[in-house]
Amino acid sequence: CASLLLANGVPLKHIQEWLGHSDFTTTANIYAHLDYKSKITSAQAMETGLALPEGGDFSSRWGSICAGENF
Repeated sequence: CASLLLANGVPLKHIQEWLGHSDFTTTANIYAHLDYKSKITSAQAMETGLALPEGGDFSSRWGSICAGENF
């Protein structure tokens, strides 16, 4: 029940109340599990956040930050 509600966008706090759990962590840690689609969405978000720069500029920008240069 909790996993299906979570997969359909119901907030975890609402699921906790629906199931009658007094503790939020009980609902989150034991009853609510991510479905495969949610795992793929999370992986795609990570891929987007870690995307390589366009144009093949793979140099680190940390060196210029440490040297006090601006971008």
